[in-house]
Amino acid sequence: MEVHLINRAEAEFSSASEEKTPTNNFLKGVKWSPDGTCLLSNSDDNILRLFEPSFTEQPSRSALQFYPGDTIFDYEWYPLLRSSDPATCCLASTSRGHPIHLWDAFTGARRASYCAYDHLDEPVSALSLCFNPSGENIIAGYDEEIRIFDLTQPGRNCSSFKTLQSTRKVQFSATHAITIVLGKTEVRGRSTWLDIIDRSVRR
Repeated sequence: MEVHLINRAEAEFSSASEEKTPTNNFLKGVKWSPDGTCLLSNSDDNILRLFEPSFTEQPSRSALQFYPGDTIFDYEWYPLLRSSDPATCCLASTSRGHPIHLWDAFTGARRASYCAYDHLDEPVSALSLCFNPSGENIIAGYDEEIRIFDLTQPGRNCSSFKTLQSTRKVQFSATHAITIVLGKTEVRGRSTWLDIIDRSVRR
């Protein structure tokens, strides 16, 4: 089967911000929206860009841009997103030195923020995040801890439980029965264990 290039989005990644030379900016990842209508990209200039795929020869440019702050650690689409229902069109991000932000995928505005604090009441940033399959919660991984936020209650209220070390990846299984937590040590940055947690216990 032959593969053909349908469209390309290049200009916004080759012309970086004033603090960077064009050769310094690069893509870190791209995620399709759950309904398959748009793409979300993450790049080294710390901007999330929303693209509406075009099937023409005209190069694509982003329809919206989101500015989470510093280095973006993780980002995720709302799992029940449907472009026909604006209330469901949102995404979450976490970045260095900032709380988790919930963004409106229609306007680019920030809808809400979810904040975590350490034992000294200092703000801490999530290293990873995901939504639960029903879209009711944001599950976020921190240094030796996982926190669960109610999407309808922005702020600092959350439940939490401890992990062995930093939680670099959190996701639900295809059966929605368990949460998979991928941890990394500081030894050469390699993955060293996989925790499988019963969701019925750690909801």
